[in-house]
Amino acid sequence: MGIRQIIIAVNKMDKIKDSKYSENRFIKIKKYMVNICKNIGFSINNIQIVPYSGYTGQSLVNRYEDKDNSHINKMNWYKGKTLLESLDELRPSKKAFNAPLKKSIFQSCYITEEGTVLEGKILSDKLNKEIDLCIPLNDKITKSKCYSILIHDNKYDEAFAGDIIDFNIKGIKENDVCYFKFNENSMTNIKSVDNLRVKILMINKNTK
Repeated sequence: MGIRQIIIAVNKMDKIKDSKYSENRFIKIKKYMVNICKNIGFSINNIQIVPYSGYTGQSLVNRYEDKDNSHINKMNWYKGKTLLESLDELRPSKKAFNAPLKKSIFQSCYITEEGTVLEGKILSDKLNKEIDLCIPLNDKITKSKCYSILIHDNKYDEAFAGDIIDFNIKGIKENDVCYFKFNENSMTNIKSVDNLRVKILMINKNTK
């Protein structure tokens, strides 16, 4: 999905049963989450972990904010950034507006009268309505069109690199769309395969 930076916000620090605002409890959570993120592939330098309380406001916007003065300085062991400060320090990603059109597919589904709806992110260039799509199907190229573009349930005529969108096509079943191209000439060497190798990460799966 192109995510390189991540903020892990540890909420409800005021509700820890054994010791409210416990530094030891936060350290355990931090180590556990860092290990998960490293196994997925995140760089430790791109991970921020912030303890806070949404109820009292501790470390949310201001470091020691408190709505009734009963929690002030309860978390003074934490010297890092507040959640808002961490959000402000995220580096904007570069968007490839001038590269060839490329789009990832997160999931697909079929909706009556709408056809097959594909959800995904535009990785480069822009997508227009009525653009020709070329989809490999049974060793042949099947053509369709992009009939509508939705961003957060609002309809648009086009979408740009970085946008996460839903768009619909017709005449193709949702399970038949593995990938597609927008330029028929680039698909002359496409061949189907009988098998492929993938890496699957399963988190918190109970195998006992």
